[in-house]
Amino acid sequence: CRTPRWLQFHARELDDDVVGKLRLALERHRGDKQVFFEVVREGAYRMLARAEPGLRVQPSEGLTREIDSVLGPGRIRYRARAR
Repeated sequence: CRTPRWLQFHARELDDDVVGKLRLALERHRGDKQVFFEVVREGAYRMLARAEPGLRVQPSEGLTREIDSVLGPGRIRYRARAR
């Protein structure tokens, strides 16, 4: 099973519109997998934050397509489930 590892976006992309669209996309794909956000500010910092416990998702191609439409392609990363 693939587990969302993180969603990456740049600090300059953090506006109410993007955050709202991102949250709606995640809510449409609710599940039991934890989500992390990686916020990057070039030359300054890289921050990894865990989403609130109630915001868990079910990984799917549909989720990937929605995240791609909000943040651009290649911004969602998955990791294989540890055994």
